[in-house]
Amino acid sequence: MPADRALPAGSSTTAIRVRTPFAEALADRLAAASIAARRTGPDELAVTGATIERIGDLAYEAGVRLHELSRQDASLEEAYLELTAGSVEYATGTADR
Repeated sequence: MPADRALPAGSSTTAIRVRTPFAEALADRLAAASIAARRTGPDELAVTGATIERIGDLAYEAGVRLHELSRQDASLEEAYLELTAGSVEYATGTADR
C-alpha cells in the first residue's frame, strides 16, 4: 500500500503511531475530522483512516506538538487473522442421530 493512501478505519494491518504530550487534544481534533484514533498509552495514539501528512497537518493546526509520527505495520500473522476472521472451513457441532 502506498504511504500516501488513507487506511481504512478499523484496519489493524497498518496504523499511524502518534506520540504527543497532548494526546487527548489531538484525539479530539482527529475525531472532529472523522479520523479514528485510540489511546495506546498515556502519550500515544494509534490512528487509522488518514495519511501521516493529514495527521501532521491537523496536529499543526491544533497547535499540538508531536514527538513521533510513524507508520506501524501489523505482523503477517495479525494481517492474516484479520483477513480470515469471517471465514470458517470446518465447523463442529452435535449431529442429530
